Amino acid sequence: MPTFTLADFLRVARHAAGEDGTVTLDEAVAGRTFDDLDLDSLSVVAIVTEIEQELDVRFDDDVTGDWTPERVIERANALLGDVGAALR
Repeated sequence: MPTFTLADFLRVARHAAGEDGTVTLDEAVAGRTFDDLDLDSLSVVAIVTEIEQELDVRFDDDVTGDWTPERVIERANALLGDVGAALR
């Protein structure tokens, strides 16, 4: 069964939101909220949309600025049926 990892999240986020020098997307961001990372709502939507397309899943919840990458990873894995592997 596929698992969505922090490395996968970072790859998608860098592609969808880009790194413009104001936000560094690395392993240290896992527990920080998107608001704390200064990612605007359009960037968050782009990240989630790309994850949904890549994994062929649909997030039922609205992902907002108070979510963390860790929470998105956990939700993606729950949708994939692999809840226990969120941050391998």
